[in-house]
Amino acid sequence: MIHLRYQQLALAVARRPVIEAVDLDLTGPGVVILLGPSGVGKSSLLKATQRLIEGGVDGWTRSGDILLDGRSIFAGPRRELTRRVGYIQQLPAMLMGSVRANVEFGLRHDGRTARREIRGIAEHVLEDVGLARELSLDAPARNLSGGQQQRLAIARAVALQPEVLLMDEPTSALDPISSIQIERLVRTLARERLIVMVTHKVALAERVGDRAGFMLRGERGGRLAEFGPLPAILHAAADEGVRRFIGMGAIVDQRPTTAAQILDKKFLVIGPGHNRHSLIAQAIGREEISGLPGGCADAGEQPDENAWNASSSTIDGLPPNPAARRVLEKMDLAHGGHASRPITAEMLEQADIVFCMTRGQCETLARQYPAHTGKIQPLDPVDDLEDPREGDLEFPCHVAGRIKELVRWRLHAAPQYPARPSA
Repeated sequence: MIHLRYQQLALAVARRPVIEAVDLDLTGPGVVILLGPSGVGKSSLLKATQRLIEGGVDGWTRSGDILLDGRSIFAGPRRELTRRVGYIQQLPAMLMGSVRANVEFGLRHDGRTARREIRGIAEHVLEDVGLARELSLDAPARNLSGGQQQRLAIARAVALQPEVLLMDEPTSALDPISSIQIERLVRTLARERLIVMVTHKVALAERVGDRAGFMLRGERGGRLAEFGPLPAILHAAADEGVRRFIGMGAIVDQRPTTAAQILDKKFLVIGPGHNRHSLIAQAIGREEISGLPGGCADAGEQPDENAWNASSSTIDGLPPNPAARRVLEKMDLAHGGHASRPITAEMLEQADIVFCMTRGQCETLARQYPAHTGKIQPLDPVDDLEDPREGDLEFPCHVAGRIKELVRWRLHAAPQYPARPSA
Protein backbone atom coordinates (compact mmCIF):
# COMPACT_ATOMS: atom_id res chain seq x y z
CA MET A 1 0.00 0.00 0.00
CA ILE A 2 1.18 3.53 -0.83
CA HIS A 3 0.71 6.12 1.92
CA LEU A 4 0.97 9.89 1.32
CA ARG A 5 0.23 12.04 4.36
CA TYR A 6 -0.03 15.82 4.77
CA GLN A 7 0.56 16.96 8.37
CA GLN A 8 -0.61 20.50 9.13
CA LEU A 9 0.90 21.62 5.81
CA ALA A 10 0.72 25.40 5.30
CA LEU A 11 2.24 27.42 2.44
CA ALA A 12 2.71 31.14 1.90
CA VAL A 13 4.56 33.25 -0.64
CA ALA A 14 5.80 36.78 0.04
CA ARG A 15 3.86 36.63 3.34
CA ARG A 16 0.61 35.90 1.49
CA PRO A 17 -1.09 32.71 2.75
CA VAL A 18 -1.71 30.15 -0.02
CA ILE A 19 -2.72 27.03 1.93
CA GLU A 20 -3.73 26.93 5.58
CA ALA A 21 -2.93 23.90 7.71
CA VAL A 22 -4.01 20.81 5.73
CA ASP A 23 -4.27 17.39 7.31
CA LEU A 24 -4.88 14.67 4.73
CA ASP A 25 -4.18 10.94 4.52
CA LEU A 26 -4.07 9.41 1.03
CA THR A 27 -3.58 5.73 0.29
CA GLY A 28 -3.11 3.95 -2.99
CA PRO A 29 -3.41 2.45 -5.45
CA GLY A 30 -6.34 4.48 -6.79
CA VAL A 31 -7.30 7.95 -7.96
CA VAL A 32 -7.79 10.88 -5.58
CA ILE A 33 -9.40 13.97 -7.12
CA LEU A 34 -8.72 17.47 -5.76
CA LEU A 35 -11.67 19.71 -6.61
CA GLY A 36 -12.39 23.34 -5.91
CA PRO A 37 -12.44 26.82 -7.46
CA SER A 38 -9.34 28.51 -8.87
CA GLY A 39 -6.91 30.13 -6.47
CA VAL A 40 -7.40 27.85 -3.45
CA GLY A 41 -3.97 26.19 -3.64
CA LYS A 42 -4.70 22.85 -5.34
CA SER A 43 -1.83 23.17 -7.81
CA SER A 44 0.47 24.53 -5.09
CA LEU A 45 -0.28 21.44 -3.02
CA LEU A 46 0.83 19.21 -5.92
CA LYS A 47 3.99 21.24 -6.53
CA ALA A 48 4.93 21.11 -2.86
CA THR A 49 4.51 17.31 -2.99
CA GLN A 50 7.30 17.07 -5.55
CA ARG A 51 9.27 19.92 -3.95
CA LEU A 52 8.79 22.20 -6.92
CA ILE A 53 7.85 24.66 -4.18
CA GLU A 54 10.49 24.81 -1.41
CA GLY A 55 10.41 26.78 1.80
CA GLY A 56 13.07 29.50 1.71
CA VAL A 57 13.20 29.57 -2.11
CA ASP A 58 11.59 32.29 -4.28
CA GLY A 59 9.80 33.81 -1.29
CA TRP A 60 7.99 30.61 -0.25
CA THR A 61 7.58 29.58 3.36
CA ARG A 62 6.31 26.26 4.64
CA SER A 63 5.23 24.79 7.92
CA GLY A 64 4.08 21.25 8.59
CA ASP A 65 5.25 18.20 6.68
CA ILE A 66 4.49 15.75 3.87
CA LEU A 67 5.23 12.09 4.54
CA LEU A 68 5.60 9.36 1.92
CA ASP A 69 5.35 5.93 3.51
CA GLY A 70 6.14 7.48 6.89
CA ARG A 71 9.21 9.48 5.86
CA SER A 72 9.34 13.24 5.24
CA ILE A 73 9.81 14.05 1.57
CA PHE A 74 12.03 16.95 2.66
CA ALA A 75 14.49 14.67 4.47
CA GLY A 76 16.47 13.42 1.48
CA PRO A 77 17.71 14.75 -1.88
CA ARG A 78 15.02 15.89 -4.32
CA ARG A 79 16.39 13.57 -7.01
CA GLU A 80 15.41 10.60 -4.87
CA LEU A 81 11.88 12.02 -4.50
CA THR A 82 11.37 12.49 -8.25
CA ARG A 83 11.93 8.77 -8.76
CA ARG A 84 9.01 8.01 -6.45
CA VAL A 85 6.70 10.93 -7.27
CA GLY A 86 5.97 11.91 -10.89
CA TYR A 87 4.40 15.24 -11.88
CA ILE A 88 2.34 15.99 -15.01
CA GLN A 89 1.76 19.66 -15.79
CA GLN A 90 -1.40 21.08 -17.32
CA LEU A 91 0.57 22.08 -20.45
CA PRO A 92 3.57 19.73 -20.67
CA ALA A 93 6.87 21.04 -22.00
CA MET A 94 8.44 18.92 -24.74
CA LEU A 95 12.18 18.40 -24.87
CA MET A 96 14.06 18.84 -28.12
CA GLY A 97 14.39 15.67 -30.15
CA SER A 98 12.23 12.67 -30.89
CA VAL A 99 9.34 11.07 -29.05
CA ARG A 100 11.61 8.22 -27.98
CA ALA A 101 14.38 10.59 -26.87
CA ASN A 102 11.96 12.44 -24.58
CA VAL A 103 11.35 9.25 -22.60
CA GLU A 104 14.96 8.08 -22.72
CA PHE A 105 16.22 11.41 -21.30
CA GLY A 106 14.93 10.77 -17.77
CA LEU A 107 16.11 7.16 -17.81
CA ARG A 108 19.64 8.21 -18.85
CA HIS A 109 19.87 10.68 -15.95
CA ASP A 110 18.12 8.50 -13.40
CA GLY A 111 21.25 6.60 -12.41
CA ARG A 112 19.38 3.33 -11.82
CA THR A 113 18.77 2.05 -15.35
CA ALA A 114 21.38 0.12 -17.33
CA ARG A 115 22.10 1.75 -20.70
CA ARG A 116 21.28 -1.45 -22.59
CA GLU A 117 17.76 -1.40 -21.08
CA ILE A 118 16.86 2.24 -21.77
CA ARG A 119 15.52 1.87 -25.31
CA GLY A 120 13.41 -1.18 -24.45
CA ILE A 121 11.84 0.54 -21.42
CA ALA A 122 11.10 3.69 -23.42
CA GLU A 123 9.43 1.77 -26.23
CA HIS A 124 7.43 -0.32 -23.74
CA VAL A 125 5.90 2.70 -21.96
CA LEU A 126 5.21 4.42 -25.29
CA GLU A 127 3.30 1.30 -26.31
CA ASP A 128 1.38 1.41 -23.02
CA VAL A 129 0.21 5.00 -23.61
CA GLY A 130 -0.76 4.21 -27.22
CA LEU A 131 1.79 6.40 -29.01
CA ALA A 132 3.79 3.53 -30.52
CA ARG A 133 0.69 2.51 -32.51
CA GLU A 134 -0.05 6.02 -33.74
CA LEU A 135 3.22 7.50 -34.94
CA SER A 136 6.92 7.01 -35.53
CA LEU A 137 8.89 7.15 -32.30
CA ASP A 138 11.52 9.11 -34.24
CA ALA A 139 9.03 11.93 -34.94
CA PRO A 140 9.87 15.30 -33.32
CA ALA A 141 8.05 15.53 -29.99
CA ARG A 142 7.16 19.18 -30.56
CA ASN A 143 5.13 18.26 -33.66
CA LEU A 144 2.67 16.13 -31.67
CA SER A 145 -0.94 17.15 -30.99
CA GLY A 146 -1.92 18.36 -27.52
CA GLY A 147 -3.35 14.98 -26.51
CA GLN A 148 -0.28 13.14 -27.79
CA GLN A 149 2.05 15.50 -25.93
CA GLN A 150 0.10 14.90 -22.72
CA ARG A 151 0.43 11.13 -23.15
CA LEU A 152 4.14 11.54 -23.90
CA ALA A 153 4.54 13.52 -20.67
CA ILE A 154 2.81 10.69 -18.81
CA ALA A 155 5.12 8.14 -20.49
CA ARG A 156 8.18 10.16 -19.40
CA ALA A 157 7.00 10.08 -15.80
CA VAL A 158 5.85 6.45 -15.77
CA ALA A 159 9.15 5.23 -17.25
CA LEU A 160 10.78 6.00 -13.88
CA GLN A 161 8.20 3.74 -12.17
CA PRO A 162 6.90 6.25 -9.60
CA GLU A 163 4.63 5.12 -6.78
CA VAL A 164 2.72 8.43 -6.87
CA LEU A 165 1.66 10.37 -9.98
CA LEU A 166 0.52 13.99 -9.59
CA MET A 167 -1.61 15.36 -12.45
CA ASP A 168 -2.58 19.04 -12.71
CA GLU A 169 -5.66 19.52 -14.94
CA PRO A 170 -4.39 16.92 -17.46
CA THR A 171 -7.40 17.21 -19.83
CA SER A 172 -8.31 20.90 -19.56
CA ALA A 173 -6.72 21.91 -22.88
CA LEU A 174 -7.69 18.78 -24.83
CA ASP A 175 -10.44 17.90 -27.30
CA PRO A 176 -13.05 15.30 -26.20
CA ILE A 177 -11.38 12.34 -27.94
CA SER A 178 -7.96 13.11 -26.43
CA SER A 179 -9.60 13.61 -23.03
CA ILE A 180 -11.19 10.15 -23.18
CA GLN A 181 -7.80 8.63 -24.04
CA ILE A 182 -6.21 10.31 -21.01
CA GLU A 183 -9.07 9.22 -18.74
CA ARG A 184 -8.66 5.58 -19.78
CA LEU A 185 -4.92 5.82 -19.27
CA VAL A 186 -5.41 7.25 -15.78
CA ARG A 187 -7.63 4.34 -14.75
CA THR A 188 -5.08 1.84 -16.10
CA LEU A 189 -2.14 3.51 -14.33
CA ALA A 190 -4.09 3.70 -11.06
CA ARG A 191 -4.11 -0.08 -10.76
CA GLU A 192 -0.53 0.03 -9.45
CA ARG A 193 0.01 3.55 -8.09
CA LEU A 194 -1.60 6.44 -6.28
CA ILE A 195 -2.74 9.18 -8.64
CA VAL A 196 -3.61 12.62 -7.27
CA MET A 197 -5.40 14.72 -9.90
CA VAL A 198 -6.45 18.36 -9.80
CA THR A 199 -9.51 19.24 -11.88
CA HIS A 200 -12.41 21.68 -12.02
CA LYS A 201 -14.59 19.20 -13.92
CA VAL A 202 -17.15 17.45 -11.76
CA ALA A 203 -18.07 14.97 -14.52
CA LEU A 204 -14.41 14.05 -15.03
CA ALA A 205 -14.04 13.45 -11.29
CA GLU A 206 -17.08 11.17 -11.36
CA ARG A 207 -15.69 9.13 -14.27
CA VAL A 208 -12.16 8.50 -13.01
CA GLY A 209 -12.02 9.16 -9.26
CA ASP A 210 -12.19 6.88 -6.24
CA ARG A 211 -11.95 9.51 -3.52
CA ALA A 212 -12.09 13.28 -3.53
CA GLY A 213 -10.83 16.21 -1.50
CA PHE A 214 -12.52 19.57 -1.88
CA MET A 215 -10.66 22.83 -1.22
CA LEU A 216 -12.27 26.21 -0.58
CA ARG A 217 -10.93 29.64 0.36
CA GLY A 218 -10.33 30.17 4.06
CA GLU A 219 -9.09 33.11 6.09
CA ARG A 220 -5.48 31.91 5.81
CA GLY A 221 -5.47 30.49 2.29
CA GLY A 222 -7.04 27.41 0.79
CA ARG A 223 -8.55 24.98 3.28
CA LEU A 224 -9.62 21.36 2.95
CA ALA A 225 -13.41 21.51 3.31
CA GLU A 226 -14.30 17.86 2.62
CA PHE A 227 -12.58 14.54 1.97
CA GLY A 228 -13.97 11.07 1.46
CA PRO A 229 -15.30 8.53 -1.06
CA LEU A 230 -16.13 10.35 -4.29
CA PRO A 231 -19.90 9.52 -4.34
CA ALA A 232 -20.27 10.94 -0.81
CA ILE A 233 -18.51 14.18 -1.78
CA LEU A 234 -20.47 14.63 -5.02
CA HIS A 235 -23.90 13.65 -3.73
CA ALA A 236 -23.92 14.19 0.04
CA ALA A 237 -21.39 16.92 0.86
CA ALA A 238 -21.90 18.53 4.27
CA ASP A 239 -20.30 21.89 3.37
CA GLU A 240 -22.66 24.35 1.67
CA GLY A 241 -19.86 25.85 -0.44
CA VAL A 242 -18.93 22.39 -1.73
CA ARG A 243 -22.56 21.62 -2.61
CA ARG A 244 -22.89 24.92 -4.49
CA PHE A 245 -19.70 24.35 -6.51
CA ILE A 246 -20.62 20.77 -7.37
CA GLY A 247 -24.10 21.84 -8.48
CA MET A 248 -22.69 24.51 -10.78
CA GLY A 249 -20.00 22.13 -12.04
CA ALA A 250 -22.59 19.53 -12.97
CA ILE A 251 -24.52 22.15 -14.93
CA VAL A 252 -21.42 23.19 -16.87
CA ASP A 253 -20.24 19.62 -17.49
CA GLN A 254 -23.54 18.06 -18.53
CA ARG A 255 -25.22 20.88 -20.48
CA PRO A 256 -28.73 20.17 -19.15
CA THR A 257 -30.96 18.64 -21.79
CA THR A 258 -34.74 18.32 -21.82
CA ALA A 259 -36.50 15.22 -23.08
CA ALA A 260 -38.17 17.35 -25.75
CA GLN A 261 -34.79 18.31 -27.21
CA ILE A 262 -33.72 14.67 -27.36
CA LEU A 263 -37.05 13.28 -28.55
CA ASP A 264 -36.87 15.68 -31.49
CA LYS A 265 -33.86 13.71 -32.76
CA LYS A 266 -33.77 10.30 -34.37
CA PHE A 267 -30.76 8.20 -33.43
CA LEU A 268 -29.83 5.14 -35.49
CA VAL A 269 -27.41 2.61 -33.98
CA ILE A 270 -25.83 0.07 -36.29
CA GLY A 271 -24.99 -3.17 -34.51
CA PRO A 272 -22.92 -5.95 -36.06
CA GLY A 273 -23.98 -9.55 -36.65
CA HIS A 274 -26.57 -10.75 -34.18
CA ASN A 275 -27.47 -7.31 -32.81
CA ARG A 276 -25.82 -7.47 -29.39
CA HIS A 277 -24.45 -3.96 -29.11
CA SER A 278 -27.29 -2.16 -30.82
CA LEU A 279 -29.83 -3.90 -28.58
CA ILE A 280 -27.95 -2.78 -25.46
CA ALA A 281 -27.51 0.76 -26.83
CA GLN A 282 -31.23 0.99 -27.59
CA ALA A 283 -32.28 -0.21 -24.13
CA ILE A 284 -29.86 2.12 -22.37
CA GLY A 285 -30.97 5.03 -24.57
CA ARG A 286 -34.60 4.45 -23.63
CA GLU A 287 -33.73 4.30 -19.95
CA GLU A 288 -31.70 7.51 -20.10
CA ILE A 289 -34.43 9.39 -21.96
CA SER A 290 -37.22 8.19 -19.67
CA GLY A 291 -35.27 9.46 -16.67
CA LEU A 292 -35.07 13.02 -18.00
CA PRO A 293 -37.53 15.73 -16.90
CA GLY A 294 -40.51 15.42 -19.22
CA GLY A 295 -39.56 11.87 -20.25
CA CYS A 296 -41.82 8.85 -19.91
CA ALA A 297 -40.71 7.48 -16.54
CA ASP A 298 -43.80 8.58 -14.60
CA ALA A 299 -46.25 6.96 -16.97
CA GLY A 300 -44.16 3.80 -17.25
CA GLU A 301 -44.11 4.17 -21.04
CA GLN A 302 -41.23 3.70 -23.44
CA PRO A 303 -40.15 6.83 -25.30
CA ASP A 304 -41.10 7.25 -28.93
CA GLU A 305 -39.19 4.93 -31.28
CA ASN A 306 -37.79 7.99 -33.01
CA ALA A 307 -35.81 8.81 -29.89
CA TRP A 308 -33.45 5.85 -30.22
CA ASN A 309 -33.62 3.33 -33.01
CA ALA A 310 -31.28 0.34 -33.20
CA SER A 311 -30.70 -1.76 -36.30
CA SER A 312 -28.55 -4.57 -37.61
CA SER A 313 -26.65 -4.15 -40.84
CA THR A 314 -27.47 -7.50 -42.42
CA ILE A 315 -30.01 -9.93 -40.97
CA ASP A 316 -33.73 -9.19 -40.84
CA GLY A 317 -36.03 -10.32 -38.03
CA LEU A 318 -33.62 -12.09 -35.67
CA PRO A 319 -34.86 -12.03 -32.04
CA PRO A 320 -32.78 -10.40 -29.29
CA ASN A 321 -29.43 -12.08 -28.77
CA PRO A 322 -29.58 -14.31 -25.64
CA ALA A 323 -26.22 -13.13 -24.29
CA ALA A 324 -27.21 -9.48 -24.67
CA ARG A 325 -30.57 -10.18 -23.02
CA ARG A 326 -28.77 -11.63 -19.99
CA VAL A 327 -26.65 -8.49 -19.73
CA LEU A 328 -29.75 -6.29 -19.89
CA GLU A 329 -31.37 -8.36 -17.15
CA LYS A 330 -28.29 -7.82 -14.95
CA MET A 331 -28.56 -4.09 -15.66
CA ASP A 332 -32.31 -4.22 -14.92
CA LEU A 333 -33.19 -2.96 -18.40
CA ALA A 334 -35.94 -4.19 -20.74
CA HIS A 335 -35.10 -5.14 -24.33
CA GLY A 336 -38.56 -4.18 -25.60
CA GLY A 337 -38.94 -7.11 -28.02
CA HIS A 338 -36.28 -5.66 -30.29
CA ALA A 339 -35.52 -7.53 -33.53
CA SER A 340 -32.88 -6.81 -36.15
CA ARG A 341 -33.72 -4.88 -39.31
CA PRO A 342 -31.69 -4.36 -42.47
CA ILE A 343 -30.24 -0.93 -43.21
CA THR A 344 -32.12 1.06 -45.83
CA ALA A 345 -31.60 4.43 -47.49
CA GLU A 346 -34.90 5.54 -45.97
CA MET A 347 -33.62 4.83 -42.45
CA LEU A 348 -30.52 6.91 -43.07
CA GLU A 349 -32.59 9.70 -44.62
CA GLN A 350 -34.78 9.91 -41.50
CA ALA A 351 -31.94 9.68 -38.99
CA ASP A 352 -30.29 12.79 -37.57
CA ILE A 353 -27.23 10.90 -36.43
CA VAL A 354 -25.98 7.35 -37.18
CA PHE A 355 -23.70 5.55 -34.72
CA CYS A 356 -21.67 2.46 -35.63
CA MET A 357 -19.83 0.15 -33.27
CA THR A 358 -16.61 0.03 -35.31
CA ARG A 359 -14.79 2.25 -37.75
CA GLY A 360 -14.98 -0.54 -40.32
CA GLN A 361 -18.78 -0.32 -40.17
CA CYS A 362 -18.60 3.47 -40.57
CA GLU A 363 -16.45 3.11 -43.68
CA THR A 364 -18.65 0.40 -45.19
CA LEU A 365 -21.82 2.39 -44.58
CA ALA A 366 -20.26 5.57 -46.00
CA ARG A 367 -19.28 3.72 -49.19
CA GLN A 368 -22.79 2.29 -49.56
CA TYR A 369 -24.59 5.57 -48.79
CA PRO A 370 -22.17 8.42 -49.63
CA ALA A 371 -24.95 11.04 -49.43
CA HIS A 372 -25.24 10.42 -45.67
CA THR A 373 -21.53 10.29 -44.78
CA GLY A 374 -21.82 13.41 -42.63
CA LYS A 375 -24.24 11.66 -40.25
CA ILE A 376 -22.11 8.56 -39.71
CA GLN A 377 -19.69 8.28 -36.79
CA PRO A 378 -18.48 5.67 -34.28
CA LEU A 379 -20.37 5.46 -30.99
CA ASP A 380 -16.99 5.33 -29.24
CA PRO A 381 -14.67 7.98 -30.71
CA VAL A 382 -11.57 6.20 -29.36
CA ASP A 383 -11.95 2.39 -29.64
CA ASP A 384 -13.97 -0.07 -31.67
CA LEU A 385 -16.76 -1.84 -29.76
CA GLU A 386 -16.16 -5.31 -31.15
CA ASP A 387 -18.65 -8.14 -30.70
CA PRO A 388 -17.40 -11.13 -28.67
CA ARG A 389 -16.08 -14.08 -30.66
CA GLU A 390 -18.59 -16.45 -32.23
CA GLY A 391 -19.75 -18.99 -29.66
CA ASP A 392 -18.81 -16.76 -26.71
CA LEU A 393 -22.12 -16.74 -24.85
CA GLU A 394 -20.96 -14.48 -22.04
CA PHE A 395 -21.22 -10.89 -23.22
CA PRO A 396 -18.51 -8.88 -21.42
CA CYS A 397 -20.34 -6.66 -18.94
CA HIS A 398 -17.58 -4.05 -18.98
CA VAL A 399 -18.35 -3.43 -22.68
CA ALA A 400 -22.00 -2.92 -21.78
CA GLY A 401 -20.90 -0.45 -19.12
CA ARG A 402 -18.85 1.42 -21.72
CA ILE A 403 -21.87 1.54 -24.05
CA LYS A 404 -23.92 3.01 -21.21
CA GLU A 405 -21.26 5.69 -20.66
CA LEU A 406 -21.20 6.55 -24.36
CA VAL A 407 -24.97 6.60 -24.83
CA ARG A 408 -25.36 8.98 -21.88
CA TRP A 409 -22.67 11.27 -23.30
CA ARG A 410 -24.17 11.20 -26.80
CA LEU A 411 -27.67 11.93 -25.53
CA HIS A 412 -26.58 14.93 -23.50
CA ALA A 413 -24.75 16.26 -26.55
CA ALA A 414 -27.94 15.96 -28.62
CA PRO A 415 -28.76 19.71 -28.80
CA GLN A 416 -25.44 20.25 -30.61
CA TYR A 417 -26.63 18.21 -33.60
CA PRO A 418 -28.18 20.10 -36.51
CA ALA A 419 -31.88 20.87 -36.16
CA ARG A 420 -34.21 18.65 -38.15
CA PRO A 421 -35.86 20.45 -41.06
CA SER A 422 -39.48 21.38 -40.42
CA ALA A 423 -42.11 19.63 -42.49
